[in-house]
Amino acid sequence: MSKQQLVRISIPEKAGHPLSKPQKEFNRLTEKISELEKEIEAFRQTTSHIQARMVAEYLPLLRKYNLLRAELVRVFDRAHDRPDTTTSEKKKLADLILAIAFELIDQHGLDDLKAIYDKYDSDGFDTTTAGDHSLPDTPDEAAQMLPDSRSDAFADSRLPMESGGAFMPATQEKAVEKSRIKTGNRKDKPTTARQQAREAKKQLEARAITKTVRMLYMDLVKTFHPDREADEAEKVRKTGIMQRVTEAYETGDLLALLRLQLEFERIGQADLKNLADEPLMHYNKILRQQVGELEQELAGLHQYLAAISGRAAMPANQATGLEYQLNTDLNTLRKSSKILKNDLKILADSAQMKAFLKTYRMA
Repeated sequence: MSKQQLVRISIPEKAGHPLSKPQKEFNRLTEKISELEKEIEAFRQTTSHIQARMVAEYLPLLRKYNLLRAELVRVFDRAHDRPDTTTSEKKKLADLILAIAFELIDQHGLDDLKAIYDKYDSDGFDTTTAGDHSLPDTPDEAAQMLPDSRSDAFADSRLPMESGGAFMPATQEKAVEKSRIKTGNRKDKPTTARQQAREAKKQLEARAITKTVRMLYMDLVKTFHPDREADEAEKVRKTGIMQRVTEAYETGDLLALLRLQLEFERIGQADLKNLADEPLMHYNKILRQQVGELEQELAGLHQYLAAISGRAAMPANQATGLEYQLNTDLNTLRKSSKILKNDLKILADSAQMKAFLKTYRMA
């Protein structure tokens, strides 16, 4: 994202001419939007970086570690079938096999272990897990289904590959239309004069907001529409500008339209300063909606970053903390894989396996 221009009404130099309440609110809202945009961009960069590292580094290591655990299941299975294995040892081995194999099949997709699992569970894996994989109903439930790497550095970290906010703002016109449809479908329509007046006021405000955004849009369209431009270079320039204008209009982004107006000198500080309070109040209503939408988008990014990292949400400027923890998890995973490789060699020996089983306590 390119650096955005801060749109604000400057304080008059002459004393005795303070900004009006709507002017002050306009400045507060535009500044808040600029801050939110910066924070959202920082979160996007952080999320993209952490996700890229997890896909490129963490998941391959996790896969190798889980393949070693699958081999451990097979070692336990072979030990179970040895003629010198006692009944007590068989129970312990079955307990280990069912616990490890279930996780590897259920969470990591190692379906080739189903035959071994079913050998120790008369119901079979598919019957045992039937109906357990319903889709989450809410984002919170989805996040809870993801692994928590605070407690297990080797938990599955499958990532949704599409990033971006789940709460992208709709166009002002669509929002007004949805409001109209919703109002029209209500069974309890306003009956009292006060309710009718309130409803009429809401509709007038909605139309005024739509008109405000459309006026800014149409002014830019008249100036920069490329169709009648003869010069090819200028036509290309205007086409690029119109893409930005159309995107701002379709997302109902008043501030983006104002930035474009200022950038291309369609309006200046004097125009903003001389705006009457009534149009400013329409601007402020739209800007308040934008603040709410951006706050929702930021909350969605907080939740997404927390989900892919397995940690509580934190400010994007604390990404170094996530980097540090990811490096710690990677090192832990490497060490655990090395230890498990050695354990596999040891447990292949019958005497060593029996010694291990003596120390194992079933839950």
